[in-house]
Amino acid sequence: MITLLHAHCHIDSLKEQLEQNYARSLILGAKHEATQNFYEFSVTVGDETIGLGLATARTAVEPSLCLNSTKDRVFVGYDMYVAEVMLESLKHSDRMLDGVFLGFEEVRLHGLLVVHELGAMMLDHRFDWKWSVCTDVVSHWAIEQGLGRLTLEELESHRTIHVEIDTGVMSA
Repeated sequence: MITLLHAHCHIDSLKEQLEQNYARSLILGAKHEATQNFYEFSVTVGDETIGLGLATARTAVEPSLCLNSTKDRVFVGYDMYVAEVMLESLKHSDRMLDGVFLGFEEVRLHGLLVVHELGAMMLDHRFDWKWSVCTDVVSHWAIEQGLGRLTLEELESHRTIHVEIDTGVMSA
């Protein structure tokens, strides 16, 4: 279970809280430029609770966190990044997106589908790039698992684009 506990005014306050309240903790985004928002999350798996801090620059799109289906990793989407945190070791890796993060969903058998303001990408179960598509600015998106596709709507043209989840092939 992932719980947002507190938004801090400064990274030092976030660091202090994590150090006081958790045996193990990690802060993502701390070295990124122009961070303005500092979030404290708790991630509980089994008997352990881990502190997860997040430093973000953008305020328009809230960060999103998701515990994967096997409960051994947390995916975090924020600013222009998506990150994977391995809970056992707290090792993490970031992927920079082509645009501002909008959302993601773990897609069974395929990996993590990430939508950003200029398209989408699929990361496999090892967090490696599988495919990506580029569009104009995305205003709406939906995953149609039964059809095996992602639907993106462009802001300016209102064009609807369908993307096959398994291959990344686009069609209008």
